[in-house]
Amino acid sequence: MRRPARPWPRRWAWVSSGGKRQFAARPPNRTDRLKPLRNELEGSMTKNELIAAIAEDAAKSKADVSVVLASLAGVVSKTLKSGSDVTLGGVGKLSSAKREARQARNPSTGAMIDVPAKTVVKFKVAKDLADTVA
Repeated sequence: MRRPARPWPRRWAWVSSGGKRQFAARPPNRTDRLKPLRNELEGSMTKNELIAAIAEDAAKSKADVSVVLASLAGVVSKTLKSGSDVTLGGVGKLSSAKREARQARNPSTGAMIDVPAKTVVKFKVAKDLADTVA
């Protein structure tokens, strides 16, 4: 025997809102509902929010700003890999530095381990930005 078809689309469900239940569209998933709240609590800005803000400020399309942002990331990584510094006016200076090989202690076992030498990225905030935020 075949089950009767639902009288409503699968994306609709009973949801609670303000203490009363109502028949409404179900959100795609739980994380989509929590994402705006999580960003407000952390005080962080996502890449898409940054692209939207720059596009609105510069009166350009989001697609154009997205291409520029991706290009900026590529140019910065190539420049840092070559050993040069990148200065972003009003934001700060990115530089690469070499860390020597060293020995460290594993906190759970107390055993000494060797940490290999590596190159890290350093960021120094511009004075204007630091004064603005402070």
